[in-house]
Amino acid sequence: YRFLPVKAENYIEGVGGVDERKTYDMYMNKCQWGNLKEPGVYVDRESMRNSIIPKQNFMRTARALVDRGENEKAIRLLDKCLVEFPDDKIPYDMYMIPFIEVYYDAGAPEQANAITERVFEIYNQNMKYYYRLDDQLAKYYETEYNRTLGVMQQLSMMARANRQDALYEAIDSTFSEYLKTMPKAGIITFSCQPALLFYR
Repeated sequence: YRFLPVKAENYIEGVGGVDERKTYDMYMNKCQWGNLKEPGVYVDRESMRNSIIPKQNFMRTARALVDRGENEKAIRLLDKCLVEFPDDKIPYDMYMIPFIEVYYDAGAPEQANAITERVFEIYNQNMKYYYRLDDQLAKYYETEYNRTLGVMQQLSMMARANRQDALYEAIDSTFSEYLKTMPKAGIITFSCQPALLFYR
């Protein structure tokens, strides 16, 4: 075997490109995904961490399909990913943000909104936990606190950009309240850095 350079039309620096048509066929028709989604299956920490790679590949392929105007294929592919890697086994986190964007761009606002609502719910629960900590403990969660605010801000901006007004209002009002009451958590800095994700 010999490695040959191939020019990728949808190249992502540091990651590479994807052959969206072959990958779509492989993921939809050839891959055997096992029983991770089954109720009685326990997902250990290592398997959960490793799940990031195939999920990102699903999303990158869907992104490439949308860029080619093949929106229906992109939607079917993302739907397949969420079936094989369900939230009750692989909890949603900030890495779901690109999925939301692709769903919106593919013309599937219902799926995008559903993920947005769930991610917001999870991070809002996290924020409530941080706010219950005393000042001594809260300082150890400064990074997580700021990341949570950053995720909330991204979710609200995406909802607004896609004219999901009710969803935007719900998220933004909560986000704004947390900004007003930040000193109560004993945290004095706030950095709303967007998640560094491979999606464009």
